[in-house]
Amino acid sequence: MNLGAAGKGLMALLVIAVIISLVTLFSGKKPIGSEHLIGKRLPDFAAPLAGSGIDGGANVYTPAQAKANDATAACDVQIAGSMNSCDDLKGAAVVLFWNADKKECVEQVDRLQAVLRDQKQVNSVAVAFGNSMGAATAAKNKHGWKLPVAVDDDGALAALYSVAGCPSTFFAKDGVIRGVKLGLQSSAELEAEIKRYTGG
Repeated sequence: MNLGAAGKGLMALLVIAVIISLVTLFSGKKPIGSEHLIGKRLPDFAAPLAGSGIDGGANVYTPAQAKANDATAACDVQIAGSMNSCDDLKGAAVVLFWNADKKECVEQVDRLQAVLRDQKQVNSVAVAFGNSMGAATAAKNKHGWKLPVAVDDDGALAALYSVAGCPSTFFAKDGVIRGVKLGLQSSAELEAEIKRYTGG
């Protein structure tokens, strides 16, 4: 196909636009997909924790949805070996979505663990989405993570948070999402963002 000079110029512009989009997507400088959640309350969820052996997915029912489906609302879940966002993400909080098959995602959990080591006032959870209980538990044990690691094996929780990629990091204060970052953040960036968005 002969594009001609104008066509080649247009094609070059499109290529540049795609490159800029990809750099933005993976640089972690701009929220992608989840930005509509900024300023809104953390969506309610409950999920089994890695190492618990609980066979079941995350619960993302709101009270209204639970009533309509004759089910238990996420924040009413009180099962040993699980966590729920209403109880466990009060005050300053960080929610990190990661996947055990992605090196950069695992690295982000390592960095978050290190940054939060001396920030006991910041609550956190690393959500393994698209991973089995076994895979999430193996990664947690291998890396010696002490922060809670939740298992979202079917991706229901990631869908609730409109997660577009991995790692995706949500920063919240008093139950409200203040910021979202997609992509691998340095330890310094994570620390700065935690202070900026959560006051931690």
